[in-house]
Amino acid sequence: MATTSEIFDIFTLPFIGSPLSQDPLGDLNSIALSRKLAEQFFPGEDPVGQELEGLINNTEELFTVSAVYEDLPRNSTFRAGCMVNGRWTLAPLNATFGTSDMDLRWDFNFHSTWNFSNFNHSVTGGCPNGSDATGSLVINQTGDSFTLEFTNGMTCSPASMCLFSGTVSGAEYTGSNTAVVDNEGGVATNTFIFTASSASEAAGHTVSTYVHPQMSCEWNFDVTLTKAGGVPDGGQTDGGSIGGDDGSSGADMPTGPDDDGGCSTSGNPASGLAWLALGLVGLIRRRHA
Repeated sequence: MATTSEIFDIFTLPFIGSPLSQDPLGDLNSIALSRKLAEQFFPGEDPVGQELEGLINNTEELFTVSAVYEDLPRNSTFRAGCMVNGRWTLAPLNATFGTSDMDLRWDFNFHSTWNFSNFNHSVTGGCPNGSDATGSLVINQTGDSFTLEFTNGMTCSPASMCLFSGTVSGAEYTGSNTAVVDNEGGVATNTFIFTASSASEAAGHTVSTYVHPQMSCEWNFDVTLTKAGGVPDGGQTDGGSIGGDDGSSGADMPTGPDDDGGCSTSGNPASGLAWLALGLVGLIRRRHA
């Protein structure tokens, strides 16, 4: 995953040991590894500060392991086994939009109405599951900040749960919201992450949690976005919900595949003969002197 260090604040991703800095993904050639991959590449060693070789856009690069974080639960759709600086997405994004300065140009932003479709729902805890839903949302972007508001297709209680705000890093948009959603002190938190694949298409996922003094739940679902010419006619559907007095705090998502979210290995990583495949970044392996 190409992202920013803020992801460690948005999700519960505790570090194992100390990262190199308080901004572990701030350097372009930094990489954070899950415990599983760190142990595969550096068995019996401290991975932090060690180097990995990468082949990115047909160019060899060196990455420094800046942090190691706990493996995500196997029932989580968010399955990132490694993370790098979001600026690595700029090359494919520039190619998509036919430019060379997407990090400076904001005329390619996402101001407009989009149709959404959510699917692959899952839930952990004692709250009800959701079902597929479609509708529309509006995205407004200013510089590297944006807001996203569901305008139909989602039931939000309170209404503020339909409005997300967040930041943009390369082609990746990360937004969230939180609110007390009932009179018993239940708090819902929703995080929506999506990546633009073109000027008119994007895809991502939502993770929502509901924490009550006596129980807690987590919902997950996948989302696709398609740019619309205007607000679609389709009305409310029965699937999505964000917030609610019954504790149905949000989006529901699927149990992900049994992989590492775009970071998989073959061969023996410790020997330096295996490559770590990154969905956005290329190929990485351990560097040996």
